[in-house]
Amino acid sequence: MTVLNSPISHRQTLVISVHDVAPSTFQVSKRAVRRMEQFGVNCSLLVVPGRWNGASLSDSPKFIDWLHECEARGHEIVQHGYTHEKLSAPSWSRVQSAVLTRGCNEFHSLRYSEAIRRMELGLQQLTNYDFAPTGFVPPGWLASEGTIQAAKELGFAYLTTRTRFLHLAAGQSHTIPAWSHRPNSTLSFAGALWWRIGTSSRLLFPNSLRLALHPGDVADKKLMDVSERCVRRLLDFGYESYTYQELIAPKVLQAC
Repeated sequence: MTVLNSPISHRQTLVISVHDVAPSTFQVSKRAVRRMEQFGVNCSLLVVPGRWNGASLSDSPKFIDWLHECEARGHEIVQHGYTHEKLSAPSWSRVQSAVLTRGCNEFHSLRYSEAIRRMELGLQQLTNYDFAPTGFVPPGWLASEGTIQAAKELGFAYLTTRTRFLHLAAGQSHTIPAWSHRPNSTLSFAGALWWRIGTSSRLLFPNSLRLALHPGDVADKKLMDVSERCVRRLLDFGYESYTYQELIAPKVLQAC
């Protein structure tokens, strides 16, 4: 896979992703999308396709209808793992996932056979409701080699990690860091401060950037206010907003 520093040579690129979109987070996900739409931004909605937090897609027809409405307005539906559960893993994997993602390690250390099984189950759930996701984002951005192989086999065009955007269809790997908050944590203040400082000057942040919104961020008024100010600042600096799906379109990548 060819490694590239940036997917767009002269563009200032911004991707807003809304994570953990599911029936159990329906209201907070709606709020996140509504708040981003005030900036004219389309989001990549990372949908958990399996049963999570006691609910599944079949439990909420209104949630399904809302996802279709979002898609019709230009937002993207992305497959986000299968059940988003914490799985047993080698000690090094448990430590890494605990530090980076609070245990969201569903696809972190899976072998190919189990990764493709879970991926197929999730994909079937989404296709049952007439969704055809182009990309796959593992919970916590943690993907084993078997997971990446499985995503290729199933025809996903892209997969993301915390620092990279893997354009599987083109065999390319682009550096696009993802920034996220740490709600309900002693690190939440430090994270919010970094978002403020990091977007205070055009010289302090990369040419291509992803901002990730999780349910806890949206529910926390202070963190959401920080997120909105940062998005506004980036757009004022001239950043162009894309969904992941739009990012791999020829009209965008032709500048490489």
